[in-house]
Amino acid sequence: MKPDAVKDLAELPFSMRAPDLARALNVSQSRAYEIMNTPGFPAVRVGRTKIVTKPALADWLKENQAT
Repeated sequence: MKPDAVKDLAELPFSMRAPDLARALNVSQSRAYEIMNTPGFPAVRVGRTKIVTKPALADWLKENQAT
């Protein structure tokens, strides 16, 4: 695990851009941009920026976890 990786959901900001999402999911920034552009991912556009809220990310992760 990277030293700056998130260990708890409470550490995340309420709204996240791709760099925050990358840290939250412990993936590269380019992978975070891919995830944000995936159909069904709960990203919203604010101006030219895409963001995802912490509750929406938590719900998406629950719905898409491997069984």
